[in-house]
Amino acid sequence: MNILKKLNHYHIIFLITLIFVCTFYGIKYQERQLSTDKFITAKVVRVIDGDTIVCQVDNIQQPVRMIGIDTPESVHPDKEKNTESGKVASYITKNLLTNKIVWLETDIQVTDKYGRLLAYVWLEKPERISDQVIAEKMYNYIILKSGYASLMTIPPNVKYADQFKQISKE
Repeated sequence: MNILKKLNHYHIIFLITLIFVCTFYGIKYQERQLSTDKFITAKVVRVIDGDTIVCQVDNIQQPVRMIGIDTPESVHPDKEKNTESGKVASYITKNLLTNKIVWLETDIQVTDKYGRLLAYVWLEKPERISDQVIAEKMYNYIILKSGYASLMTIPPNVKYADQFKQISKE
């Protein structure tokens, strides 16, 4: 009987230790997810359309496709596919981003099949990431909320998919 009692005490100690370790590493993982030290500082040199820009990064011009959104066509070679709302989305992006310093945040997949960098475009580098900061400082979210872009979630890049889905429902 004493062996069972001792074994139970060891099990309890083991479980408490396991819970502590899991909690500690869970907090560390969450801190990594909220970390803003991996942002790429860039200057927007040109806007291709509402969801694609060209940025200067370390003296290299890099096309950037914004993650999580899609704007209507405005520069498609087939002119019939271009829409007035696409032209408006492109105009808004040009006015808000051209010649501005932005912070690019990548997700799991860094480039697409066309060689474009896939990124969330931040108007200011956030100190910490929260729903409020996303709503105020992330351009992808801002143009989606304005109604000039639609939700386009392509796994594995889903870091802010919940926030994007929430705004697209409103």
